[in-house]
Amino acid sequence: MKIDTSLRRLTLLAIILLTFLMSTHAAGSNELNVLLITVDTLRADHLGSYGYRSETQPESNSSPEMDQLAKEGTLFENAIAQCGSTWPSLASIHSSLYPHDHGGEA
Repeated sequence: MKIDTSLRRLTLLAIILLTFLMSTHAAGSNELNVLLITVDTLRADHLGSYGYRSETQPESNSSPEMDQLAKEGTLFENAIAQCGSTWPSLASIHSSLYPHDHGGEA
């Protein structure tokens, strides 16, 4: 199933807007805030928080901001995607449905 570019942009805009609205609502309260970061084509084994060190520059940190977030928050060491493609996986994350249930099978 090929998803049209305008639908992708609309979906991304909706996710950003929803995230913004949720974060502004909870900002003034003692409720738990959740920040979900999704990145396409980023391997966990290339992030410092998962132990990555560059062979050419072992003393440098390739992902300091992500590592700081992982240090202050929750770092998941075992995660499994519902699909090998980004859009169906994101749809599963946001809908709590399997790809064959939400129609986004790749």
